[in-house]
Parts: sequence; C-alpha cells; structure tokens
Amino acid sequence: MMNPPPAFLEYLKKYDKDNIAEWMKVEVKKLMAKDYFNETKMKAKSVAAANLCAWVVNVIEYNDIYVKVKPLQEEAERAEKEAKEKGEELRIVKEKVAVVVAKVNALREQLAEAEDKKQAVVD
Repeated sequence: MMNPPPAFLEYLKKYDKDNIAEWMKVEVKKLMAKDYFNETKMKAKSVAAANLCAWVVNVIEYNDIYVKVKPLQEEAERAEKEAKEKGEELRIVKEKVAVVVAKVNALREQLAEAEDKKQAVVD
C-alpha cells in the first residue's frame, strides 16, 4: 500500500477529508482511543508511522469540525444570496418611490401656483 512512497504521499494529499463516512470515523476513533495510537509512542517505533498517526488524527479532527461548520457556511451563503436579492428589490422600490416623490413635488408646485393665481384673483 505504501509502495512507492511518492504515490502514497500523493494519495494522502488528495484524500477527500471533507467526506469521510461516519462508520469509518467511528472505527478510526476506536483505534485513536488506544494507548499506543499517538505520535509520541509511534515515533519510538517509526518516524513514518508517527507522521501517519498524526495525519490520521488531524484528518479526523478536521472532518469533525468541517461537518459542523459546513451547514453553517451553506446557511451563510444562502442568507448572503437572499440579502443580495432583497437589496436589489429595495433598490427598485427606492427608484419607484423617487419617481412618485418627484411627481408629488411637481403637483405641489402646480398647486402652489394655482393657489397664488386664485389669491391674485380674489385680491
């Protein structure tokens, strides 16, 4: 499995850390619970085994965090998309309101002119 080493290292680099089956994590955590499965004790036997042990521990810890964070990231992305959509809707409404306000101001000016003319006639 570990021969040739460069191919094995490439396999480890490309390992899909995001999608580890739950049953696999359960089995690996059983192994991680063993007294001998830590980098220090493994180093006494083999530096390569110690590094591989550290890699396994880190991958499992990464996946545990990723599984918790991924839904939060997806929710944040969804909320950001919704906020963008709502922001665009708000911009459109503000444009429409500006048009209506401009019309109202024009009508007020006309009314003021008409009232001035009326007052002039009354005087």
